[in-house]
Amino acid sequence: MTYRNARLIVGVLNIAAALFLCGLAFWESIPVRLFPKNEIFFLPHFWCFVQTFVFYSVLSAPFDLLGGLVLPWWFQRDYQGGVRFLLNWIRGVFLHAMVAVGGAILLMVVGRFAGKGGALVAAGFLIGTLLMFGGFFSKLLGERKENRIAGLRNFLVSFIWNYGGVLLASRFSEVSFYSAAGIVTLGVSVSLWSFLGVLIVPLFLGDRSSRIHQSILFPSWICFGFLSRCLPAVVGLPEYWITGNVEEEEGVDVGRSPDRHTGSTEGLNEID
Repeated sequence: MTYRNARLIVGVLNIAAALFLCGLAFWESIPVRLFPKNEIFFLPHFWCFVQTFVFYSVLSAPFDLLGGLVLPWWFQRDYQGGVRFLLNWIRGVFLHAMVAVGGAILLMVVGRFAGKGGALVAAGFLIGTLLMFGGFFSKLLGERKENRIAGLRNFLVSFIWNYGGVLLASRFSEVSFYSAAGIVTLGVSVSLWSFLGVLIVPLFLGDRSSRIHQSILFPSWICFGFLSRCLPAVVGLPEYWITGNVEEEEGVDVGRSPDRHTGSTEGLNEID
């Protein structure tokens, strides 16, 4: 088995697990059953957001461990060591949590004071902001190259797709911007919608690189983005959680990933 195929298996299993849980949560209205809907005070809602993200992180951790540590060690592909992997992973998870929980709280606050219309405007603002400043966030995650998450065309398509998902979820599911139950329902709904986007949008654009995949998935961080860290090219690699695996776009086989420090691929032959 090659490194590329091993990553593919890990990524597909990660996506399948996330999709199954999102689909189950959506179909059975689990957030509405578990989380407060009419609680006035913010603290219980905040705690529900934290619990949701912790559960997601625990679910993702084994796949991140395989994709970011075990497989690079086994195939000798840019192995970074356990301590460095752990520090990078914690940094990535913390940034994701800050955006996800912060975005959820902002949508809930705006929803309470400005209604659904105001919350939808805030959602559009957050999606656009994340797309425009994706390069800044990727630097915080340790990506060394200067990369834009999307050109103008990709930006517009990604924005329209993600915002369309928020609009559809707010119209056809049990989404309210007043409570943790409603915001988490929005999160699982948008995650399912974003997966459909990963399948459809690259065909429309004629671009199947991980950059366009991440430009679709990353903006859903505002409501947790349960799929944004699952794709084979990025699972376990926090530096690529936003912009995608740039080496793949530049024609370097993922199974021959260049050394992060030297950029060299010399001596990295395919291992079957």
